[in-house]
Amino acid sequence: MGLPPELAEIFGETTNVFQRARLISREMVAESTLALTIERPGNFTFEAGQNTMVSIPGTHADDLKEFTMASAPSDTDILLVMRLRNSNFKDACYALKPGDEIMVRSASGTLWRATTMPQIWLSGGIGITPFRSIIRELISQDAPLAITHIHSDHSRASTPFLQEFESYAAKHQGFKFFPTMTRETGHEGLRGRITGEMITAHAPRYAESVYFVVGTDSFITSMREVLSELDIASENVRTEKFDGYK
Repeated sequence: MGLPPELAEIFGETTNVFQRARLISREMVAESTLALTIERPGNFTFEAGQNTMVSIPGTHADDLKEFTMASAPSDTDILLVMRLRNSNFKDACYALKPGDEIMVRSASGTLWRATTMPQIWLSGGIGITPFRSIIRELISQDAPLAITHIHSDHSRASTPFLQEFESYAAKHQGFKFFPTMTRETGHEGLRGRITGEMITAHAPRYAESVYFVVGTDSFITSMREVLSELDIASENVRTEKFDGYK
């Protein structure tokens, strides 16, 4: 993880570990869901779906939190998205104003890699964020798409970037997006948690696909059980767990 930002600065590691940036804007992008748009330091590079460590100088300088970037490498700025929970760090993020300083660590993580196999993305709640990074990058590169994305959330109102993902699916034939709502009875689409039946019904090539699964620990455990029942080989399943959420 390296040194905390304030110590990294003292020992001269800031350039290699943490970089100073400024908040451009903050907005609510879904119920209890905050998005921070941060200026991208000139030498900050990352791959689609990677994460960064964040620190807020001052009171919370030693309170490091890891976030997967919702922005694509081809985007100008860095976009971080979080569910607001009862924590001092989240309260500090919500209190940030444009121009305030933020420390961002060099990108890491290897969730996604390009593949010639059909892809099935399974996400729950805030786990949708890395897939925004990936789909935006693929579209910017005009890459061929063979992706089925099933996302589970409480309601349409609590789903970050819902209309954006629906727009991508409408414009790009190779990208299919199916949101399923667990607590919204009036939703006209899929309802309930992601099941094997949902996958086989909406992804006919499910048996020959590679899977990318992102969400809470319980979500990942549930999806592994579903995929095991579908006889999906474990080497064709890549996961990323989002800590701190239930």
